[in-house]
Amino acid sequence: PLFALSFLSLKLGGRMVMFGVASLSLGMVVPFYLLLERYMVKDRIKGWVRALPIPDLLLLFLLVPYVSLVPRLSQGPILNVEHASALKSLRETTPQDAIIWTWWDWGYATQYFSRRETIADGAMHGGPHLYLPAAVYSTDNPRLASQIILYTSQAGGPEEVFQGKSAQEVMAVLGKLANSAMDLKPHSEQYLVVSFDMLKLGFWISKHGSWDFLEKKGEAEKITRIKKSLKYSLNSGIVEINGSDPLQADSIDVLTQDGLVRESYFRFNQRHFVLNFLNGDKLILNDGLYNAMLTQLLLSGKDDHRFTKYFTLVFDNVYCKVYRIK
Repeated sequence: PLFALSFLSLKLGGRMVMFGVASLSLGMVVPFYLLLERYMVKDRIKGWVRALPIPDLLLLFLLVPYVSLVPRLSQGPILNVEHASALKSLRETTPQDAIIWTWWDWGYATQYFSRRETIADGAMHGGPHLYLPAAVYSTDNPRLASQIILYTSQAGGPEEVFQGKSAQEVMAVLGKLANSAMDLKPHSEQYLVVSFDMLKLGFWISKHGSWDFLEKKGEAEKITRIKKSLKYSLNSGIVEINGSDPLQADSIDVLTQDGLVRESYFRFNQRHFVLNFLNGDKLILNDGLYNAMLTQLLLSGKDDHRFTKYFTLVFDNVYCKVYRIK
């Protein structure tokens, strides 16, 4: 079973790959060792075999073909240095009882680096802990994003927001938060992390963020990862991807060590290019994902009037930003 699981992990994505190493080692080495022990019938040979580090030798021998395969299967780091430094800064800049809003995949890492409680983590990534952060990141309404966070704190946590409410009542609460300014008093300071890492999960975040609790479904926004080399012109907005016809961008955002460069071209092609030369990632976002808080809070300046009423920027290293909720 471990042997089969290890190979399935290569096709079933990141969740399985996280546990694939142990499965692969045990699944491949243990059966070979048992076969050797079974058929080495002479006591002298049997004792000699037992004295050698057979599992280790077998592991090295069997893994040789995978040396070139592993880089192609890699999911990449779940947390890079820039993201980690942003989280670590929260130790010094936030009160002990602050709550950090982040996508659940980075919950444990955020707790480790910031030493603060998070809204979700690997043990709390279903139900309210999934839908509320997703709604914050997916909406294009900064007031709604802010008020979801404040309302959740005032209620006592994600579970309390949904507790005892029908689907109709939940939708009514979200509608009220979106359409009217409410006097909300959080129990503690609330902080929102946005990073390029999260942007790459925009498909899933937007799906749960747009969830209709009556229809029991959500609409995922479109995101495309470009693996080929490309050339672009900030003046014209023309992007040439190697081997393809030139494309007219609606906007181009370029992240570099020197900062962020943004250009908009007021076209309606649903092509927003986000080019990250810090790590080589190149993305095309549709309008829905590009206009979401997840993207706009990451790419906008600290004085952007759309957000200054609701959010205060407290950390920015281009790749990752942290906002305090006003």
